[in-house]
Amino acid sequence: MKKLFIPFLLLFVLILSACGNKETANENNASKAKKETVTYQSETGPIEIPKNPKE
Repeated sequence: MKKLFIPFLLLFVLILSACGNKETANENNASKAKKETVTYQSETGPIEIPKNPKE
């Protein structure tokens, strides 16, 4: 029983740590995107769009 528990525990920790890193990267990209935006005044209110939008 113990022989099966240790590999599964290590696999769970590996997956959990990999998921945690993605959230940090997304926050960094979001802060960069906020800096590189242009505010457009439309009829319904202001809209922020990226300076260099990707296709």
